[in-house]
Amino acid sequence: MDHEFLNDRRQRRFFLETLDCFRYIDKWDMGRSKDFADSFCTNQCVSKQHLIDCLNKTKSLRWQDTAGIIGSWYGSILYPSLVANKITKIIGWDMDPWSKKISDHLFKKYWDHVYIENVVQDVWVEKPKSIDECNIIINTSCEHMPPMKYWNHFNYNSIYAFQSNNMFDVKDHINCVSSLDEFIDQMPGMMNIMHADEIEIESLDDGSKRFTIIASF
Repeated sequence: MDHEFLNDRRQRRFFLETLDCFRYIDKWDMGRSKDFADSFCTNQCVSKQHLIDCLNKTKSLRWQDTAGIIGSWYGSILYPSLVANKITKIIGWDMDPWSKKISDHLFKKYWDHVYIENVVQDVWVEKPKSIDECNIIINTSCEHMPPMKYWNHFNYNSIYAFQSNNMFDVKDHINCVSSLDEFIDQMPGMMNIMHADEIEIESLDDGSKRFTIIASF
């Protein structure tokens, strides 16, 4: 392991909080240790960093913006990446109460100047809490949901960032796409595509691809 990142106080603190979170998971016997560890895998790190790079390329990240995360999971990689890139408030929506419990523990004392709220909610059934406050809305889990063109809660003043993949063999993936064009076709017709690309998921070495779209209205 490369320990250089531990020379940074913030990163060192987050590393220690992550270790403590594993103890927290074991204490509650959630059976989530492997799932939580998977949230830090190379695929997740590369994909989230690529998303941040695309947002920066389109100048979509601004100081004191509020980011809303659809299907936020634990926020393990994405939350710290957004904070490192100017975001000061994050609202994550996920249907899983255990994900909220773990994420709340992980980030409860990470940054004093950052507001993080995890909400247990099915955003396909009801309007996401506080979505009108969000300047940026992110969904890196489009493969787990219906096409976004069928979603009814768009905030037309926000920037949107979406990711999907072609990993059809994963059990929980109900809406993978074979190509970037197919992913673009799943977006609302009125949406303005600011950036769209695909990258190979090299850590899997099986032809898997990640598709990314940055858009607005």
